[in-house]
Amino acid sequence: MALSTQRAYVSLRSAEPAPPWEYDAFLSFRGVDTRKGFVSHLYHELQRQGIRTFIDDQELEGGTRIHPELRSAIEASHTAIVVLSPNYASSKWCLEELTYIVQCMEIRNALLPIFHDVDPSDVGNQRGSFAKDFADHEEKFISTEDKEKVTQWRADLKKVSKISGRHLKNFKDERKLIEDIIKWGSRSIEAISLRPPKVEEVRQWNCKAFSKMHGLRFLEFDNLIFSSGPEFLPCSLRFINWSFYPSKFLPTSFQPHFLTQLDMRNCNLREGDIPDDIGCLSVLEELSLSGNNFVSLPESIRRLSKLKNLCLRRCKSLKELPPLPSNSELYVNVNDCTSLKRLTDASKLSSRFTNLYDFWFSCNNCFALVQDEGWIKTILSRIPRLVAYREIPNSLNFKNHPVLPGSEIPKWFSNQSVGNSINVELPPSSCTNWLGIAFCLVFQDPNQNLANPTGTHFSIRISKRFLVDYSFEVGSFVSEHLLVFYLHRGRCHREQFLFDTRYVREKCHPEQFLFDTLRESCQPAFNNSVKKCGARLVYKQDLEELNHTLKILKRTHEYRDKAASSGPESASFNNT
Repeated sequence: MALSTQRAYVSLRSAEPAPPWEYDAFLSFRGVDTRKGFVSHLYHELQRQGIRTFIDDQELEGGTRIHPELRSAIEASHTAIVVLSPNYASSKWCLEELTYIVQCMEIRNALLPIFHDVDPSDVGNQRGSFAKDFADHEEKFISTEDKEKVTQWRADLKKVSKISGRHLKNFKDERKLIEDIIKWGSRSIEAISLRPPKVEEVRQWNCKAFSKMHGLRFLEFDNLIFSSGPEFLPCSLRFINWSFYPSKFLPTSFQPHFLTQLDMRNCNLREGDIPDDIGCLSVLEELSLSGNNFVSLPESIRRLSKLKNLCLRRCKSLKELPPLPSNSELYVNVNDCTSLKRLTDASKLSSRFTNLYDFWFSCNNCFALVQDEGWIKTILSRIPRLVAYREIPNSLNFKNHPVLPGSEIPKWFSNQSVGNSINVELPPSSCTNWLGIAFCLVFQDPNQNLANPTGTHFSIRISKRFLVDYSFEVGSFVSEHLLVFYLHRGRCHREQFLFDTRYVREKCHPEQFLFDTLRESCQPAFNNSVKKCGARLVYKQDLEELNHTLKILKRTHEYRDKAASSGPESASFNNT
């Protein structure tokens, strides 16, 4: 695979956690023997096939210690290709380099020796030219340390000679040997990552290159624009991240049985381009379709039972979401989907909020969505459902609480105030009828008018005592938004926050709740972003009232779904 991406970052890594290899291969050789011939052709072909290879462009023979830059390159390489030639052992530099290669690669079985005009047995037993070179080394090295070094070199050559490598005499010519090395390199590649800092156009590439990479599990192309799509993708792939993917179809031979992550951001996918059978990706856990132009998603997406992350950010044309997978751990991000008007069967969505601390739905800047009154009621209905959570969490997790566009606090929050604080009359400690406090805040992004925005934290204090903070995404709000959350009664009666430990409150008592905006440095923002506050004590009868609202909402959405027209015909993963 030829890529005209000289600035591209390439790494080799597996789909599971692994070291981020900067190079696919480290090429070790004796320059006077092979640099201008065999090694030059081998390096060119490795690069052409997309195998990022480190090669030392200079002959640095000073001393016997290799430079730190070369040590770092060896450590950052997935494999090492060592070209053993007649004069290899004459270089103390090459022998020292070989010792470090063996040290790094032996345990991972990631070393390929190439015997170029030398016999493996002569290398291992130091015969022929190797015998002469070692005699010279032993004559010059007198100290005990130097003699130990020579002994180590001999041992390392012995190890390398026993590794199954490639012997030039077994091939018709050097070209055939290079072809075989490329096949070996392609099979050993588990991951490819090309991520230049800026968008680049790839004018030439081998669209059949993946046909030899049967062990490929991780594929990442970011900021690269290809003229055509691949003709083959290995079925071993676990992870695909390909922004600007150049085709509407994945290869017909690709069977994504092991695919757990699929990222197709900014691929100009339009209505009908998302395959109808996307639900066949039975082990898919993460799906990102951000920045595309489709209007709706296929109904089969609900079959992605293992899906944990659905990212649809900046899908400006998206108008409606289908029923979603019934996975309590699902995170749905529709931030900046400005055309999104409603969710199909939103009541089913709300019915999965039994364990709310496992669910996250983010809809920042979805101005059309909040016009659906049923959707707003569904969001608000999450608050008392937290009461069903029997154990009080150690910390208040705001990521599971709704944030949506709006500037008016619903009337349901009977206690309202202007500014960043509100007084709440709390029942005495002995009262068990109330369950907690529901809050609704109107806020704006404090960074939106700053030239250099910073991270922002949202903190809650009770009677000037710190309780918890929450980090907002920088620059994510273009207008005022509502934050709705619930504070369990158990947190309100923790002694360190609300009252002196010497006595217990036996009467109703007012407490002031303050909401502050802090910067990353924990310093207050210039202008507090909280503009209004709303609060309501939640009692058991509130649950009955909201459950009744949910039943009405469910009937409303069922009626809408029956009346909705079916969408246009879609594509298929099998291109049929």
